[in-house]
Amino acid sequence: MARSSDNPSLVQRTHHNQQNDDLSQPVLEPQTNHTSSANPIRYVLREQRFIFVFIGIAIAVFYFTTFPVPNPQLESAQNSGFESGSSFAGQGIDLPANPARRVLLETRNVGGKVPLGVKKKNMRIVVTGGAGFVGSHLVDRLIARGDSVIVLDNFFTGRKENLVHHFGNPKFELIRHDVVEPILLEVDQIYHLACPASPVHYKKKDKYGVHVVLLGVLNLLCELRLHKTNVVGTLNMLGLAKRVGARFLLTSTSEVYGDPLQHPQVESYWGNVNPIGVRSCYDEGKRTAETLTMDYHRGLGIEVRIARIFNTYGPRMCIDDGRVVSNFVAQALRKEPLTVYGDGKQTRSFQYVSDLVEGLMRLMEGNHVGPFNLGNPGEFTMLELAQVVQDTIDPNAKIEFRPNTEDDPHKRKPDISKAKELLGWEPTVSLRKGLPLMVNDFRQRIFGDSKVNDAGSAIFDFVTFDTTQLLAVYFQVTVKMSRKGLMEQDLSKLDVTKLHPLSPEVISRQATINIGTIGHVAHGKSTVVKAISGVQTVRFKNELERNITIKLGYANAKIYICEDERCPRPMAYKAYGSGKEDAPLCDVPGFENCRMKLLRHVSFVDCPGHDILMATMLNGAAIMDGALLLIAANESCPQPQTSEHLAAVEIMRLQHIIILQNKVDLIQENVAINQHEAIRKFIQGTVADNAPVVPISAQLKYNIDVVCEYIVKKIPIPERNFISPPNMIVIRSFDVNKPGYEVDEIRGGVAGGSILRGVLKVNQFIEVRPGIVVKDESGNIKCTPIYSRIVSLYAEQNELQFAVPGGLIGVGTTMDPTLTRADRLVGQVLGEVGSLPEVFVELEVNFFLLRRLLGVRTKGSEKQGKVSKLVKGEILMLNIGSMSTGARVLAVRNDLAKLQLTSPVCTSKGEKIALSRRVEKHWRLIGWGQIQAGTTLDVPPCPI
Repeated sequence: MARSSDNPSLVQRTHHNQQNDDLSQPVLEPQTNHTSSANPIRYVLREQRFIFVFIGIAIAVFYFTTFPVPNPQLESAQNSGFESGSSFAGQGIDLPANPARRVLLETRNVGGKVPLGVKKKNMRIVVTGGAGFVGSHLVDRLIARGDSVIVLDNFFTGRKENLVHHFGNPKFELIRHDVVEPILLEVDQIYHLACPASPVHYKKKDKYGVHVVLLGVLNLLCELRLHKTNVVGTLNMLGLAKRVGARFLLTSTSEVYGDPLQHPQVESYWGNVNPIGVRSCYDEGKRTAETLTMDYHRGLGIEVRIARIFNTYGPRMCIDDGRVVSNFVAQALRKEPLTVYGDGKQTRSFQYVSDLVEGLMRLMEGNHVGPFNLGNPGEFTMLELAQVVQDTIDPNAKIEFRPNTEDDPHKRKPDISKAKELLGWEPTVSLRKGLPLMVNDFRQRIFGDSKVNDAGSAIFDFVTFDTTQLLAVYFQVTVKMSRKGLMEQDLSKLDVTKLHPLSPEVISRQATINIGTIGHVAHGKSTVVKAISGVQTVRFKNELERNITIKLGYANAKIYICEDERCPRPMAYKAYGSGKEDAPLCDVPGFENCRMKLLRHVSFVDCPGHDILMATMLNGAAIMDGALLLIAANESCPQPQTSEHLAAVEIMRLQHIIILQNKVDLIQENVAINQHEAIRKFIQGTVADNAPVVPISAQLKYNIDVVCEYIVKKIPIPERNFISPPNMIVIRSFDVNKPGYEVDEIRGGVAGGSILRGVLKVNQFIEVRPGIVVKDESGNIKCTPIYSRIVSLYAEQNELQFAVPGGLIGVGTTMDPTLTRADRLVGQVLGEVGSLPEVFVELEVNFFLLRRLLGVRTKGSEKQGKVSKLVKGEILMLNIGSMSTGARVLAVRNDLAKLQLTSPVCTSKGEKIALSRRVEKHWRLIGWGQIQAGTTLDVPPCPI
């Protein structure tokens, strides 16, 4: 056998014709070059394999360039009417002379090679504006197809409620992001839908010729936002498509045609536009976006698609966005006249949202750049549309004519021949078929109906609302509503001397018992409330992001018992939301035909558990009749805020407490028993000494029926004063008016709070103290009470004719909404004119200080946790009813202190207050007191 030589410059071989008889002796000879022409192919194959690979690649490139692979779309491309060298759809896009070559150029990325309906790999897709009306429906389709979807939305017009049903889906991701800022993502396709499209975002309303500077500034900001979104946002998304090689789809608009002179409009029509009109910020912005998109396509080879969308309607449209379909539907449902601008002979076409989504997906997956008109060629005048809305909702709805708006196009109708031929798309849902689906959605969102009588209503079951949002909708409704299964209230038959907290006409619609949920942070307070009432009390953005309660959360629940005494306890007890009928059927097996009896209507006050939010908790303690103390079974007892909350309710002399040992599903039985003993030891000597301890799992709803039974049996019916003049502490206030409202559409401010005594009635005149607080030139505080009239009363979703103590009541008034905006009335007192307490600026209080700070773990010396005496000049925080205000200590003598308030407070002598001191950047409860006397302000009398 041949052996390798140690000399790399020599090779050894054994030749078959070797003359040497000694075959074991190797022959050493110099390495020679065998590149002779005698056998070049053998040399390349055996000795130069890498060169052969490169030669093969070159041959393949030459072949596929000269002879393209046949494309299944070639035949349709050849028959599309585009000859060699012609421009694409009149847009000046020069395509190669070879049609097959053109198809290859248009399908460089994987995104467009597989037609709809053919199984392919799942895509990673980003949808800008995906929380909006059209975007959310597109997201639904993409996720149903199996794609992973990332939604970018700044929520300027988008709503989380449109996407909440996808939360928790691993294929869905929601990012709060404005497209005017760059973002780095790895995606295959980009649907760029982000841009406010409603007229209210770019058109001023100045019906009465009154020029308001602030309104002009707001309109300017909205117009600049539109420009930035259309220009900078489109550039950012095109840049992302360039970086990651994604296919980009731009949703343009039929507004680029302006007030068209050609009818119907084809894609090659350049339009008849007014570049300086009130609508120009939108249509010119879209024109610019189209220009940028085509520049990136021609100059950088980015794969793009352009859709020009015509009028679209359907579920999830903004109720008051200014577009004609949503305007008509909302007005008809609210029993308002349908406002037709001009003579009503202007024409539009209306496509259902599902048709548009289908067209967008076909365009993205197809092989053609566009632009494509996506709209329904059916043409309606405004009067014809109003007639369809009347036929669908209310045949008696009136039509009101108003002067036409500026730059309103006279005609608008798409020519969709191109989309039919190249995309195989055309609308399938007629206006009379799609409009009822939209009406069902609007009816639920306006009136809060829990049942929608249409098969298509299932897609709306996920929609949830904040109580304030519901009130904001309700106070725009002038028609009297009655909810099915609830008792009617009649002011003409009201006798306040016969009212009781359990009067059927009262508890049918309103909660009369306030129960607080207290305890340490993350021990399950909000979860228990949701398990009993079905209402999520954590609603605000920062609360949802941090998964904590910051503002007082309210939720009402009705507690029932089966009328059949044989129904086993505790399953016989059941809790439902506030809108449930008064006599539902029992759901216990074997008793399904039995009715249930309404026992209690309670309101849960969900108090925040964080130490820095104790002021909010103390406000809630002021209106509690009982409390549920939550203690997590998987943590030691007591936790810091557990002690502090218990002390707070002790200050308020709240004696009716039920202790809930939550999260027992996370621990072993012996651990639960040991913690039960620790809980008993902790509550010894407190107001909760004899309170029952109920093991529960709020997340899994274990023993919730037991909790309902304890609420009925352990928390007594509170004594209420219905005869005295009404007095309500304001806990929330807000402005229900939407942007773009005209003067005659503005609604008065809304105040939400808890009535302490008396009865509030619709059309009653009221006073709010302290009201408007100002300082004169000398620095002296002056206050002017606010006088108004009650126009509506609501308890969650239930309309009231009168409201009694208990629960959170929404009071719609005639006062200027700027006075109630953003909780400006919180801490004030609302009641009958001339019957409210005095307004104090200085207080003399009899106080009691705690020995030690509650819930504070001190390091080192024990003295750090002790509560020092009050010092003259120090600043405290006082909680008086629902008011949290600062106070300077003016003088201290024994257990009496004189305090100067930073803001005036409407209160009375004998009222209890809580004292907090700033300790290590946190307000800590240090004691409580009772008002003995004080200095009051002179309040001007009612001018009426």
